[in-house]
Amino acid sequence: MEYQLEMEARKLIMILRHKIHQLHPLNRSPEMAYVVDRVAGDMDNELPHGPEFDRQLFRFAQKIDFILSTQSIQLSQLGRDAIDDIRRLANGEPLGKPEPERRGIQRFFAHLFGCN
Repeated sequence: MEYQLEMEARKLIMILRHKIHQLHPLNRSPEMAYVVDRVAGDMDNELPHGPEFDRQLFRFAQKIDFILSTQSIQLSQLGRDAIDDIRRLANGEPLGKPEPERRGIQRFFAHLFGCN
């Protein structure tokens, strides 16, 4: 995966992490929060690139799909969009144009990651 897509995937994981932690504790899935925190933490600490990043992202998408298929999780539309985009990136599919609301959040995370 090229560097720009890696950065996009990192931003999407951070959006998902942020949205999961905004959920009320009764609606939050501990397993989902754990998986997202673990993946985000691993990616922050190890900063994998290339094929290793692709493998981690694909495994992450599989874990998210498994959790979503076995539990009733209420995420905002933004969180669901982030999961869909992570799935697309993991499968090597192109991303569509982001919605205006997502653009603002992506700019925030782009600044956080130090990229444009």
